[in-house]
Amino acid sequence: MNEHHLPKICLYGELSEGKRPHGAPLRRYKDQLKSTLKSTNIDPAHWEDILANRPLWRHTIKM
Repeated sequence: MNEHHLPKICLYGELSEGKRPHGAPLRRYKDQLKSTLKSTNIDPAHWEDILANRPLWRHTIKM
């Protein structure tokens, strides 16, 4: 995928704006995505493989 496509920018980019509470650890978008995947029992190391298989992805997110 091209570096300038929106999905790649959203999933692999860094947040450049916004504020966080003073003293709180920096939480990137991909950190939040990883914690969400873990909470839904999707292995963060293999989510792209699951996503590439559309029927499997639909089944996984409907569970």
